[in-house]
Amino acid sequence: MTDAPRIDGRLDEAAWLEADSIGDLTQVEPVEGGGPSGRTVVRVLATGDALIIGVRADDPDAARMTTYSRARDANLGGEDHVRIVLDT
Repeated sequence: MTDAPRIDGRLDEAAWLEADSIGDLTQVEPVEGGGPSGRTVVRVLATGDALIIGVRADDPDAARMTTYSRARDANLGGEDHVRIVLDT
């Protein structure tokens, strides 16, 4: 990895552009195992002491996105979200 990226929600720095992306993503709802309804790109960067995950999740109809929670560790069951599970 080149210079470590700023954690700012943007994936336009050299480190992100050079990172491999993860494909073969599936959804849980509304169709478990179905393909994403919008283009989703996940990139992962690793250093000796950090794992940095960047997700770009495009929504073909962003006006219909449901989001209310702003609290850390909130229950997102009724909202549009991306869940990352690490099996360490």
